[in-house]
Amino acid sequence: TLGVVTPSLEYIKRHPNPVSDVITIEMPAFSPSKVTLYDLRGRLISTQDIKSATSQVNMAPLAPGRYLFRFDNEAASLTRNIIKK
Repeated sequence: TLGVVTPSLEYIKRHPNPVSDVITIEMPAFSPSKVTLYDLRGRLISTQDIKSATSQVNMAPLAPGRYLFRFDNEAASLTRNIIKK
């Protein structure tokens, strides 16, 4: 039988960090995913489906500070810090 390999989220690149306006997300081993943005109090800011190996998230309207990006796919979840300047 053939197994299905789900790409790991640990290889996600996000830049620039710190970000002013738009952050680019690159997934070398792409699999359909979702990125959810939270403030440090855990309040949901936005959710976006990632449908390609390179995507962008507009952070221009957000206040400067630290935010959490949570990446989810069918097999894993990963949270990373992003700084908005």
